Amino acid sequence: MSAITDLATPSAFARSPSLVWESYHYRRELMRTKEPNKAHLALAEAEKRNLFTTRCTSCGFIEENNDSPICEALRNRGLPNENGPEIAVKDLPSCRQCQSLVRPYVVWFEESVWPDVLKKIDEEITQCDLFLVVGTSAIIYPAAAYAMIVARRGIPVAE
Repeated sequence: MSAITDLATPSAFARSPSLVWESYHYRRELMRTKEPNKAHLALAEAEKRNLFTTRCTSCGFIEENNDSPICEALRNRGLPNENGPEIAVKDLPSCRQCQSLVRPYVVWFEESVWPDVLKKIDEEITQCDLFLVVGTSAIIYPAAAYAMIVARRGIPVAE
């Protein structure tokens, strides 16, 4: 199986959207079988969002989606298999507005954060009284810089 740093990139999605979607599907399904600990519950309470958000690769439409599987073609898929059969793009998750391919609404390696997201972050960090750094955000810029900015203001930062 490929490392997430190899799959969570625009170039990997362009090369094999099927494999990237299989990877995200596998992790989503794996999470459904686990029980949250106290830290997970606290994060969920602090940020009541859905499990998954997608963004259209053509029109940019953003949508929340909790369906499992997110599309029929991913039903009964397990670990992503680079040597397995590709899922046709037409069978992968598609936009409800324009029917084009959607992608996970996450910032991938090799990618810049979208301007609308940066603007929202800039607004939010001026108001926070606690800053949590989760996942690769602690080492990947610009996310890693936000912790330093907030800490300089005397706000507690937890990684």
